Amino acid sequence: MNTEERIKKELTRLCRITETITDQPVVKIERTKEGFTNHTYLVHLKNDEKVIIRVAGEGTEEYIDRKAENYNCCQMGFLGISPKVIYCNEETGNNINHFIPADTMTNEDFQESALLRGKAAALMRTYHQCELKFANNFSPINRIHECMHILADSGYVCEYDNYDELVRQLKQVETAISEAAIPTVPCHNDPLAANFLYDGDKMYAIDWEFSGMNDCFYDLAAFIGATRLSAEAEEQFLTCYCNHPPTDHERARLIINKFLMDAFEVYWAMMQLNAGKDHDTYFAFGKERIDRALSYTQDPFFEKARTLLQNK
Repeated sequence: MNTEERIKKELTRLCRITETITDQPVVKIERTKEGFTNHTYLVHLKNDEKVIIRVAGEGTEEYIDRKAENYNCCQMGFLGISPKVIYCNEETGNNINHFIPADTMTNEDFQESALLRGKAAALMRTYHQCELKFANNFSPINRIHECMHILADSGYVCEYDNYDELVRQLKQVETAISEAAIPTVPCHNDPLAANFLYDGDKMYAIDWEFSGMNDCFYDLAAFIGATRLSAEAEEQFLTCYCNHPPTDHERARLIINKFLMDAFEVYWAMMQLNAGKDHDTYFAFGKERIDRALSYTQDPFFEKARTLLQNK
């Protein structure tokens, strides 16, 4: 069975489950956003209600804990931070969620609007400080090591010419983090612009695949990197999140996590290449991330940041 046939089969099955749960026939199916890994559909029911169906990408079970994702997502749905989960298959990652009539955010939205950056900062602060505990931990270092082992076992050969330098810098950062007492909180860990919805009043976060307990500054670094904020916009976002201009220690956590976020995405890209996905797309993605990760290490503050973490 090829990928297209698998998706069609799973979508049909999920539509039947939707009809059973809602007691309403499905009348229309629309493909929504194009994701890197998953396939998402807006499903219209006869009573004019809508749900969102996600067919998980093939092979994602190798690096995503679907059971933890479902638990975490349900927690966020309970708090009104994410749409509520209607159904989830914890083996496949396929799920059905309530539909929220809201706009999907773009990089441009966050780049141009201080209001929307403030809404995102407030939402992230809310779930970071909610005092709930997610079902799993998300350690970027540990996740990178997991990817390293999978890639090594499969015989994958890295094509990036600056890969050795990335590994050297990772070892130094790992030492600094191991000596720092950094608290972990519920984190999304993949806060792309497209994973935020805004209904004109309230902001929501969706797609909690990589969620787990982590340093909150990883979430902030990932958001800044993914949305490509300018220095001015980044400063406004951080000040809004922290409720004060960031301290040197907070800036240290940020730049270290900027490096870790990009480093993890290099390994994520290599996992896609190892799975046989489109070479040009994922090689270019990984190349951009490895170059940006190493650019942070050239910042004079980067070495100071490692020291600040170790001495805190």
